[in-house]
Amino acid sequence: GLLLSTVGGGVALMGLARVLSRGLAGGPAIGALVASTVAGSFVGAGTSNVAITGSITIPGMKRAGYTPAQAGAVEAIASNASSITPPILGAVAFVMMNILKINYLEVIAMSILPATLWFLAVGFYIYAHANRHRGVIKPLNTEQVGDERMLSANLYMRSALLLAVPLMVIIYLVMQGYTVRMGGLGAFVVTIPLALILRVETRWSVWSDGLRKAAFNASAVTLVLVIGAIVADVITLT
Repeated sequence: GLLLSTVGGGVALMGLARVLSRGLAGGPAIGALVASTVAGSFVGAGTSNVAITGSITIPGMKRAGYTPAQAGAVEAIASNASSITPPILGAVAFVMMNILKINYLEVIAMSILPATLWFLAVGFYIYAHANRHRGVIKPLNTEQVGDERMLSANLYMRSALLLAVPLMVIIYLVMQGYTVRMGGLGAFVVTIPLALILRVETRWSVWSDGLRKAAFNASAVTLVLVIGAIVADVITLT
């Protein structure tokens, strides 16, 4: 997830959010919800989701009339569903697989309803809050949200490809019976050359920082899984 955002996947996310939320009551907050929903489908962690989308959505909400506290709260609550948003899910999903001895696709299927209810609840709150404060909260119209690079349709398309192809690889490999680990490896192998070809993000400093963060996050998830496996084995053997 961090790798995809580092190499430019977030550009398509924010473009989609802006299009779907334009003209709606609470527009920028609805945009933040849409962006966090899509990001949550491949990130699996609330903090990473906020890091990917928050730098753009929070300033947009503040410009529309939300207080800093309200903008931060909307982004946080929208992003925190990442761990139950299919298809990637959070580390707990993999612990569930190991302990319950079920297929990853079963975990995905079970997560659809709670994730949908979560996002609907947040969306209803945003809509109701915006209607109650109609004179304060402004809908998103044609104002610029984010940087000037996001105006290019060609850039949006390249970013969308960069986002969609690795996710499709993971889902395809898992449905073919490969492990989620192999699906993740396949997505990683596809993402790097695809990013170099599409060149959505060309700044080496951003790549370097993103790869470092991805390594740290992967290490943290690995530690959780190892501890979970030890606990599961102890329970099983005793």
